[in-house]
Amino acid sequence: MLPDISVVLTTYNQGKFIKKAIDSILGQSFNNFELIIVDDGSTDDTRRKINQYSDPRIKKVFKQNEGPSSASNIGISLAKGAWIALMSGDDISLPDRLQVQYDFANSFNYKICFGLPIIIDDEDNVIPDEDFPVFFSDQPFSNKKVFKRLFEKGNYFCAPTAFFQRDILKKKNPFLISSLQLQDFACWLSLSKKYDMPIINKRLIKYRRHANNGRMEFEMKMIYKNVLDNMTWKLLHEIFPNQFSVASMNDKRYFEIEKSFLLLKQSIKSVHEVGCEKIWNYINDDVMYSILSAKY
Repeated sequence: MLPDISVVLTTYNQGKFIKKAIDSILGQSFNNFELIIVDDGSTDDTRRKINQYSDPRIKKVFKQNEGPSSASNIGISLAKGAWIALMSGDDISLPDRLQVQYDFANSFNYKICFGLPIIIDDEDNVIPDEDFPVFFSDQPFSNKKVFKRLFEKGNYFCAPTAFFQRDILKKKNPFLISSLQLQDFACWLSLSKKYDMPIINKRLIKYRRHANNGRMEFEMKMIYKNVLDNMTWKLLHEIFPNQFSVASMNDKRYFEIEKSFLLLKQSIKSVHEVGCEKIWNYINDDVMYSILSAKY
């Protein structure tokens, strides 16, 4: 019998936490699942601790280090379940996590949903919600509002609570291989162009928070360079009704310029800079510069 849910747990040098992560899945109240553990070339004792498990529900993959996106993509490609739940090797799923998400998604016919985290540090101490308000405020669920919120303010989903139908991932590699930190954000932006994305108002995971580094700003720029590509005028006009003119509906050049102005208006510094770069290039193109001069 095929599992209903495939839990894809990715890990890299998380020997200190991996046993708690695995045990939290094996102890779920929901029973019909497989656990796919993808170790991304750990150099500590993570592999040894994974190999201590002989549960038949577990599939183990040990690969060379290529980053979290590669590990997630491999795990998803091996999944047999109709549903996929993401999990990290340093987090802890609460006992009813899978049951709650499975019931919620099926009851309301959602293709993807998330949950709320309890935020913890490396010693399992709980960190107050107020220290990370992004997870607990302004949570739209309809797809256009979700895209607008993600586009204007950045990611607010807790990635290890992601729960979705395997079939909605049309690409072979849904997570960007080049991304080490914002691969989930790029995926949510893409999916929100089509699917509603609710957050269940329930704590489903203990999410271990670590320090970020300067790579995030670079990855943000790279994502936003292409985020508006292949979006129709109609869809963007519905999401941002005051941004796109009738002229841009009928002329791709106007449309591209107005998409650049949308990026330029954003308060996130790296996103604003993407808009600046696009306008810079248009000014150096004779045709685009004449349109900019005449109309804008």
